Amino acid sequence: MDSPENLLANEAAGGQFLCGGAFQPHLKKEYLKHRGEMKPVDYCPKSKLHLPKEKRPKYSVGDVFRYELKGRAGKFTLTWYIEESALRELENLDGAYVLKTDLAKKEFPTGRVLQEYKEQIHVERRIGDIKGPLAIAPLFLEKPLRIAGLMYILLWALMLLALMERDVRQSLDGEPMYGIYPENRPSPSPTGASIIECFATLVIVLIKHRGEVSRRLADLNTTQRRLIELMRIPPSALRSFKSKCCYSQKSSFA
Repeated sequence: MDSPENLLANEAAGGQFLCGGAFQPHLKKEYLKHRGEMKPVDYCPKSKLHLPKEKRPKYSVGDVFRYELKGRAGKFTLTWYIEESALRELENLDGAYVLKTDLAKKEFPTGRVLQEYKEQIHVERRIGDIKGPLAIAPLFLEKPLRIAGLMYILLWALMLLALMERDVRQSLDGEPMYGIYPENRPSPSPTGASIIECFATLVIVLIKHRGEVSRRLADLNTTQRRLIELMRIPPSALRSFKSKCCYSQKSSFA
C-alpha cells in the first residue's frame, strides 16, 4: 500500500489520500498535473496512515480488496472487487495459531500439547478465584511460618470452592441450574463464586427463651436447598457456630 507513487500522492494531498495499489504512469502524470484543481479520494482513515508498520493490522482489507483507478483528461473511474482466492486463503487461517514448546515430542505429541494448552485456562480461573471470591487482601506477616500457614488456609479455601463447583456440575449431569441467575434464567455450568453468592442471604436466627439464647440457621430457600442436594450434603450437617470462638491462652497471632 505504501508504494512510492502512493506516498507521493499522499504528501501532495496533505495526508488525505491513500490507495491500495500503484498508480499507472499516465494516471500519475495526470494527477501531478491537476493536483491543485482536483480533490483527492479519501476512503481510508488518516489515523491508519501514520501507524508504524508493526502496529498496522496483520490482515487488512488490502489483502482481499482489489481495485483499479483509471483516468484520462482529468476524469477518473474507480472499479473494485473481492479477490476470491485471497479470501479463501485467509479463511483457511481462521482459528489457526502456533504452539511452541520444549517438551519431548515422543512424550507429548501434537494432540497432547494442544490439550495441555487448553487446560491452562482452568489454572487462570483458579487464580482469579483467589483474587475475587476469596478476596485476598494485603497482609503483613512477620514470620515465614505464618506465611506458610496462611498459604495453606488459602489453598484449602480454593480447594473447597473447586470441589463445590465440581460436585454441583457433576450432579447436574448436563442439565441447567435455575435460581442462580436473575429472572430464573438457566445456568448450564454454575461456578464456585455463583454458588457461594447464593448463600449470601443465609442468616443465623437468635432465639431468646427464659434467659437463654440459642442460635440456628434460617430456613433455606429453594435454590439453596437444591444446591445442598447437588453437593450431597445432608441437612443434618448444617448448623451454626457458637457465638464466640474459643482459643487457648497460648495462642498467638501475627
